[in-house]
Amino acid sequence: MVRRHDPSQSGFTLVELVTVISVLAILASLAAPGFARLLEAQRVRSAAFDLVSDLLLARSEATKHAAAGEVVHVSPSDDGWAAGWSVTQVNGDRVVSQRNAISADLLFIGAPTAIAFDRDGRVVTDSDIRFSIRGPSQAETEGSCIELDATGRARSVKGSCP
Repeated sequence: MVRRHDPSQSGFTLVELVTVISVLAILASLAAPGFARLLEAQRVRSAAFDLVSDLLLARSEATKHAAAGEVVHVSPSDDGWAAGWSVTQVNGDRVVSQRNAISADLLFIGAPTAIAFDRDGRVVTDSDIRFSIRGPSQAETEGSCIELDATGRARSVKGSCP
């Protein structure tokens, strides 16, 4: 007796379907921890990029309003840097830019209470400013370092601050 293939009965068996789903579940569970670290590293890079952008904006605003002698501050929100920050002109009390929280679990290590730029675009401190941003599961050597020299130039460097 010869069996003919009936096209209306083609497809996968239940055993084949369960086997494929099991293999996909195992692969997904192996990839999840690495993906979580990737997302955390991306949040740190994003926060560092946004902060450096706002520091450059504050420096630019300070030099733009040099004739008025206005000082421009970059200040964290009341709950700290991880909860966001704002760029304000002190004399005019004008908010130039404001950032909301990127990720509440980011750590800002050694960050100042505020950063101020004078009319020359220089940081109003006696020394360079360096602080780290990293995620809670990142080691001290991971994350990003935000650096401001006395001239007011800001940059972000991958890794911990020296």
